[in-house]
Amino acid sequence: MRRADDEPPGRGAGGPRFAVGPIQIGHDHPADGAEMKIPDAIAVFRRMIDQGGPRPEDHRLLNEAVWVLHEFGHEIREGEARRTNEIPELGTLPSGQGEIFGTMASNQGFTRLKPHGYAWDFELIERIYNRSTSHDDELKRWDAFFHASQGAAGARDRAAILTRLQTQLGPSTLLSVGCGPGLDVRDILLGETPPRHVTLLDNDEKAIARARANLSIVAGMAPGTTLEFVCRNAFRWKSDRRFDLIWSSGLFDYLNDKTAVFLLKRLRETTAPRGHVVVGNFAEDHVSRPYMETIGEWYPIHRSPEDLIRLAVAAGFEEAKAEVIVDDSGVNLFLVAEAAA
Repeated sequence: MRRADDEPPGRGAGGPRFAVGPIQIGHDHPADGAEMKIPDAIAVFRRMIDQGGPRPEDHRLLNEAVWVLHEFGHEIREGEARRTNEIPELGTLPSGQGEIFGTMASNQGFTRLKPHGYAWDFELIERIYNRSTSHDDELKRWDAFFHASQGAAGARDRAAILTRLQTQLGPSTLLSVGCGPGLDVRDILLGETPPRHVTLLDNDEKAIARARANLSIVAGMAPGTTLEFVCRNAFRWKSDRRFDLIWSSGLFDYLNDKTAVFLLKRLRETTAPRGHVVVGNFAEDHVSRPYMETIGEWYPIHRSPEDLIRLAVAAGFEEAKAEVIVDDSGVNLFLVAEAAA
């Protein structure tokens, strides 16, 4: 596994496919040697609520509390967390704090409520990209805490990964699967070498509408690029076009292995000779996982680099032409698989 800003994808002569780099640790990693117990963690939550939200100097302590609660309340099997123990005192923290965690005015509440019917929807992604915070003074501290997490940083890093791939690989045609608000594509349209054609595919009509609105603002800055917006299910949609780069940064976290392999096969068949399929997935040990699952009640499937390589091989990619890169936050892994010539 290598960092995303290392040399372009491709196996070096005689070199290992994975060069393991350090995972960056942010404020949401607990202090080493911490001895916090469940009552202590509950007390931390109550104090943060009573004082009107966590101050920057409180972030590490609050995340330590989240780690303790997550470890007690969940069991992880095959990349998925399952709630195994209930904490009665947690019944009001945060579920009983509707003014903080039960309102879409806060990013915490928006994540928990999932107003579009699924987690990590286009509107939440847009909030993270824009670092949006509530106008309510009582919620601003909580939103600042949200944006300071490695999970939020990882969401923003996705656009940087796509920009690097566009620069390194130079594809002339791009397919974005599960495109959401299209902000990552917006960034490459503003770059020096945008693709000649981009297809944005999403099953959510509102996501496609938002992507169209976001990209219409910058489309004139890339007059040589044609844009196509498709509202279809990725498992059923077929295209006569073959793409140099297929990008799917936030879909495979929701697919079990069998479904992921099926979709990878479909994407491989839609890739131009020697083109690349790049799919993102949360790393299994990233530091924001306890926050996402304990506070956000959001349970994506987490995977290891070896898991992603295994899926690629099962989908028909050559193992020697598949590798995994990690973003700067350490939150996201990206499978980069090259299609046959």
